[in-house]
Amino acid sequence: TALSDMPLQEYVLQIGVVERKVKYASSVFGDSIQESVLRKLLPDASGTLLNQTFAIGNTINQSVEWIIPDYLRSEQVAVFAYIQNKTTKEIYQAVYEGPSVTYVPRVIDNDIVSVENQ
Repeated sequence: TALSDMPLQEYVLQIGVVERKVKYASSVFGDSIQESVLRKLLPDASGTLLNQTFAIGNTINQSVEWIIPDYLRSEQVAVFAYIQNKTTKEIYQAVYEGPSVTYVPRVIDNDIVSVENQ
């Protein structure tokens, strides 16, 4: 839900999936455990373009689906989403949901409002 009025501009909704902890047998980084490893941007790295205004209280509903590949442990999967100004790159709102996520959230409302098994 928009917390303030925002003028007509190009905004981008970015949704991503991370694996919270990944354990490697060996790592060039020195640690065998890496945290918050990006696995997928949805629908892709460009995000979803929103060319609109926002008034206080406005919401956005955006549905995306993604099936967790077999090589990921679903109990380690988390989802993040944020609204960003395409020109200035300023991020207005962000949310992170995990680790019990098994599928990408069905609804983005400038906040993740539900994550459901499908």
